[in-house]
Amino acid sequence: MVKGLKEMEFIKETFGRFVSPEVANEVLKGKLSLGTESRVISVLFVDIKGFTRLSEKLAARQVVDLLNRYFSLMGRIVFKHGGIINKFIGDAMLIVFGTPLEQPDHAKRAISTSREMMEELKSFNEERRKKGESEINISY
Repeated sequence: MVKGLKEMEFIKETFGRFVSPEVANEVLKGKLSLGTESRVISVLFVDIKGFTRLSEKLAARQVVDLLNRYFSLMGRIVFKHGGIINKFIGDAMLIVFGTPLEQPDHAKRAISTSREMMEELKSFNEERRKKGESEINISY
């Protein structure tokens, strides 16, 4: 029984890195079907502007560090608003709202997420400036 609980906690923790805790709990409880259905949702695509050019100037370790810090920060914002990171595409994120959990206010959540991302990017860039690193900009 202890082994089963540890395995379930590991699955929940791992799964929870990619979806909000609410979605992870519903899936693990078996209350959420991950099948297909037709639904109106909101999609937010966020990309770092000029990332290829920037990454060519950095060492591999610096690129990995930048992306880890950036994705961690932005991921917390996404989850705070109930979004799900559908996929990472290099320096971009594809984020969905309104699925798999129904969210009648999915569009509002997407807009609130994008606004908070822009606000947090200011602090992120301030930190980068203090370290002598270049700022980044994002686009939607």
